[in-house]
This record gives sequence, structure tokens and C-alpha cells, in this order.
Amino acid sequence: MDNKKFLSNWLVASDIDGTLNNKARKLPKRNEEAIKRFVDMGGRFTLASGRNPQSMKKHFDKLPIDGTPAIVINGAGLYDFKKEEMIYFSAMSDEGMALAIEAARKFPTVDVIVVAKDIVYITGIGWFGMWFVASGNLNHKHIFNIDKVPKKDWGKVIFSGD
Repeated sequence: MDNKKFLSNWLVASDIDGTLNNKARKLPKRNEEAIKRFVDMGGRFTLASGRNPQSMKKHFDKLPIDGTPAIVINGAGLYDFKKEEMIYFSAMSDEGMALAIEAARKFPTVDVIVVAKDIVYITGIGWFGMWFVASGNLNHKHIFNIDKVPKKDWGKVIFSGD
């Protein structure tokens, strides 16, 4: 059997933090070697994460993924790193956004991070949000009031507080 075609109908998608990478956020050599063997046998490998593309890029670039798009923002999008574009995006519904806004109003001391298609919005004081965007050097905007966050292309919402 042709070794290059043996796993050609297989796709493996892996989370990054604590799954593919270790607790130190490093890719173990054994994982890198296993992925290479899998891809050499014809398999396709990609990443699936809650991260946005900007935060995933450095991890994606280290792998022999060969153009397979990644699942980003908890499944809200498919991002093609080769073309550097979102090839599919399913934004939160108006109802979902309204529920998130209602929760933010009900708990005004909780910071809300809106991960949109192309930007991260931080609301409230934003301590966790600032750490969140700094850790990945993410494109962001701090808007104190959630009502002022543009209601377009929300992928996910993170609530953080004491």
C-alpha cells in the first residue's frame, strides 16, 4: 500500500493548550514527531481552539499542516493560514448577543471580553482582558461599556471577575 495514501481520508484536529502543548505551552518533541509521521502517511492535521487566528498563528506555523484550515474561536470560524483569511465564520445570533449584554448589565463588576472575527473588545475595568490580549499580542480595543461594542461578527464572549 502507498504509504502517502494510507491515511488520506483521516483528519485529526487538536486543541493547543494542555492537549497538544504541555503545561509550559511548549510542543513536546514526541507530539511533533507523531504529527509528522501521521502527515507522512497521508493524514491531515490541524488545530481546533478557542483562540483567535492571531493567537494561533505561532503554534500553527510550527506544524507540518500543509494548508489545512484551523478551527478558531471555539468553532465560530475556519481560518486558512496559507491564504491568511477567514474562509468561514458563523457569528453569534442577535439573541445570543442580547443575552450576553443582559448578563453584563446584571453583573456590572464582571469584565466581558468579546472575541469578534477580526478584533477583541474588552469591557469594564478589563484586568483579565488586558492580560488576555497581551499574552497573544492581539488586535483589541478597550470599550468600557458593552452597549458601545459594535454588534457585528461576535464569535464568543468571555466573562471574567472575582
